This record gives sequence, C-alpha cells and structure tokens, in this order.
Amino acid sequence: MFDVLLSLEPCSYRNREVLFKELDEFNEIIFIDTGVIGIGYELNKQVKFCLRFENHYIVGAYGLTYQQRARYVYKCFSSASGFFIRRE
Repeated sequence: MFDVLLSLEPCSYRNREVLFKELDEFNEIIFIDTGVIGIGYELNKQVKFCLRFENHYIVGAYGLTYQQRARYVYKCFSSASGFFIRRE
C-alpha cells in the first residue's frame, strides 16, 4: 500500500480541457480531488455531456485495469487538481 501512495503524482487541469476522447487509450488513473468533470459522448461530430461529477472522482480505473479504450469523452468544466498513477 505504501508503494502505491509513493507512486502518486500531482496533476492539474485547466477549465474546458479534455482529459480523454472516445477511443483514447488509458495510460493513467486520475484521482480528482477538486473540480468538476463532465462525461459525455460524440455523435455526428457534436459532443453532448450527460453527467457531471464534483470533487472526489476517479477517471480511468476500469479502462486501465481491463485494457479497454475510452467509450466516452471526459472533460473538465472547471479547473481541477488531484493525483494520478501511470501504467508501468
């Protein structure tokens, strides 16, 4: 457990920054501590966001664990900060 905590690296994202697009490969798990993250989909080159999560959200855990590509678009709706772990 201590090794996992030592592997955490700080990260920060700007407002309106896209974290992952559809079919992107997950190379890290992001633990968002503060900020608003939106999850949506792209249809006919228009992106629609259906869900918004505020503070304390994890992005990429399922995709990285099971080697899946992103099915949705993940975007920041405010400046966000937290930590991430890289894939080895």
